[in-house]
Amino acid sequence: MQLIKYLLIFIPTMFFLNSPVYAQKELADKVLALTGARTKVVWAHGIDVNKKHWGTHPPFFSLMTFDTKTEKIIELLPGPKGYSNPRIMPNGKTIIYMSGGTIYAIDWDGKNKRNIGSGFNYCNWVDPKTKIEWVYYARGEFSSPISRVQVDNPSKVEVVWKEKAQGSSAFQVSADGTRAGCLKAHPAGGVIFLKENKHEIYGSGCENGLAPDNSYRFFHMGGSVAHGGIMLYDAGGKNGRALRFGFGESWNPNWSTHSQFMTVSNPNSGKSQDVFLFKFNKDFTGFDGKVRISSAPGQDLNSHAWIEQAGLGDFMGEAPYKISFPNPGKGTWEWDFGDKKTGKGGAVSHTYKKPGDYSVTATQGKLEYTGSVKVISNVAVKVLSSTLMDASTLLITFNQSVILDDAKAKLKSGTKVVSITAGKRAADLILKLSGPLAKTDSLSFTGVKNLSKTKGVKSSATVKRPAWPKSRKNLLLLMGSKNERFHFSQKEKTFVPTELKPINIARIDPLGRLVLHGGIFAMASAGDGIPSAVKKQKAFSIETVIHTSSLKQGKNDARYIVANRAGHDDRHINFALVQKGPKLYIYLRVNMKGKSTAAKVGLTVLSDKSPNHIVVSYKPGELLCFLNGKEVKRVVQLTGDLPWRDIHFIPGSEKWGFSFGGDPGFDAIPWWGKLERLAIFARVMSKDEIESNYSVFKKGSSARPKIPRCAVRAKLIAKSKPPRAKETVYKDALILNEYEVQQVLMGKLESKKIRILQWGMINRQAAPNSKIRIGTVHKLLLEPKDKHPELGSEFIAATIDDDDDVDVYLDITPVIR
Repeated sequence: MQLIKYLLIFIPTMFFLNSPVYAQKELADKVLALTGARTKVVWAHGIDVNKKHWGTHPPFFSLMTFDTKTEKIIELLPGPKGYSNPRIMPNGKTIIYMSGGTIYAIDWDGKNKRNIGSGFNYCNWVDPKTKIEWVYYARGEFSSPISRVQVDNPSKVEVVWKEKAQGSSAFQVSADGTRAGCLKAHPAGGVIFLKENKHEIYGSGCENGLAPDNSYRFFHMGGSVAHGGIMLYDAGGKNGRALRFGFGESWNPNWSTHSQFMTVSNPNSGKSQDVFLFKFNKDFTGFDGKVRISSAPGQDLNSHAWIEQAGLGDFMGEAPYKISFPNPGKGTWEWDFGDKKTGKGGAVSHTYKKPGDYSVTATQGKLEYTGSVKVISNVAVKVLSSTLMDASTLLITFNQSVILDDAKAKLKSGTKVVSITAGKRAADLILKLSGPLAKTDSLSFTGVKNLSKTKGVKSSATVKRPAWPKSRKNLLLLMGSKNERFHFSQKEKTFVPTELKPINIARIDPLGRLVLHGGIFAMASAGDGIPSAVKKQKAFSIETVIHTSSLKQGKNDARYIVANRAGHDDRHINFALVQKGPKLYIYLRVNMKGKSTAAKVGLTVLSDKSPNHIVVSYKPGELLCFLNGKEVKRVVQLTGDLPWRDIHFIPGSEKWGFSFGGDPGFDAIPWWGKLERLAIFARVMSKDEIESNYSVFKKGSSARPKIPRCAVRAKLIAKSKPPRAKETVYKDALILNEYEVQQVLMGKLESKKIRILQWGMINRQAAPNSKIRIGTVHKLLLEPKDKHPELGSEFIAATIDDDDDVDVYLDITPVIR
């Protein structure tokens, strides 16, 4: 039996190594023709050809390598093991990988294996000045902080980013070490400026990467390409474009050590999945070619390539762009900078004055090294938007990252700018004013410059006081348009951008509304500045607009719409807006007779036909509720102050803090509906203010195009195969099903045959819609799919035949319990 077990484990590997598919000399020739230099590739190979998984954590992988010099594919480390994230050091001599929660280093020849530490490794990096080798890692794939450890001195550890970076390829560092590409909060992909501790979002998707040079190009999957390619951006998130691989759904795109090449695994179906090496074209607008590296039965993924670079590197910057080129080697070198300028020496510096693409060459006898330089236009700094964060705090967002050089700002009205500080994002500044902002004012700057420090703000900008909310006095949290999503941070003593973490199928629509159709938004850290301010002022107000999907939800179990709590259950509630059937309630923590209690007060009856503009305002002895600008509830029995509990934010935990649409702390049933225009104050709102705010909302709402909605009774006639968690990197997935309409219960629908997108997987678990059977009849609430662009980056499983003549809808039927 032991012999049989041994053979079952190792026969697939023997087949892999000796398979005639691998004419390895021919493979080496093809790779060399693509890269023009010695190339190495490492990847994880699934030993059991009958099993597939989107990651390499299950213990049924071996670690494989390929080298064009030896022309061999070698099983470097036999399995079955849970080998993850193999990465080749820039020197080409060392592989860093993870197994069983431990990070290891091993020489390319399989010798000198050593323990680097515990955690999840992301990327390797070599300091260009000291030549010290580092590994960037976190304690877990989605944990914080991000640290780095020296390969040759594992006791040397430094924290580089205190927050989480989420996603499969979640953290990759530029050659100069100043930036990192990541999914800071899935699916928001972009670039972190490590020194400035800021993050810029470029797109929405998953599986991302930052170029290994200093071009700062960034990619992510998703968007219009889904998993059939990548969305690629130039530095600063500019020139976003779709690049397609040219075959089916793929996984694990990973930049090699050379920016011109990347590896990717394909396909995401069947029993085999192979590693490909792709080459970008010169302009990074497509691919010049590809080579299949592996082709044996079994799953191959988590690949990384090293390409020997007898070159100077790739560079990108704004004109005038000064570059310090590295010393190619001993002796004297002749330099041609590609702009009709030359030089002589070892390490040299040169300034490119005009935009363009340049080829730089260093020559010494028969030795020649080349590099590329892309110089982009040096544009002036412009104000893109302004956001009033409270009565005297103004957030300014520019068209690019800015540097402060003895910066000053001036308002035409005479209101003084007391201070200027950098915002959380590289393109933001925060201005503290001496008084309230005028209704309309003109703002000018000096000393605010672009990254090259050669151009500043070209012209003054018009700033306006927002119409909603009418007053921002004692404002603590605001969620309005895309640019107005911020809260007061007690820790930082200032306003900071609010980042919403979607749990399950929570989404944000193009109008900035929170779409809560069975999902929850959590923002644990956003609650830390509210309790102390409310306790100090002994007053509290909340204004929001509630679109409920059903008046039947919450009859048996109350549905939380908005909640702020300092613990994991109702004993720790500060306040919550709750739906119970058609009625809206508030749970409010107050002191009554010397005892802290969460009072439960019925407020009003909601409508499911139109939006409900709600304001709840409290001071000791008076709780008021307004519905659509009119008072509908007054309670005088609550006479205590507000003993709200501070929220001790724990990074990585969403169990308490702020949540929308449900409670992430325990298994509460999510609320179905939409939220918009949410504001929280540490004061009482006046009647005139409430009426004004409602009038502004009503005017804006009436100008919007209405999303048509219909309810039908329909029979399922064709069903797409739901994805399994191990077959996709997405946590949530839609399935495309076809129905025959038997009866239209509400709205208009002429088609008798329609296709409906329904959630088939939620949080990597099979959803109820994945189990419905063909021939069954269902009552469904629908909206046209093209009215939901927020679904653009979602994974859709569509295994039924194409039919462009059939209308597609989104199922928004609430789950009623």
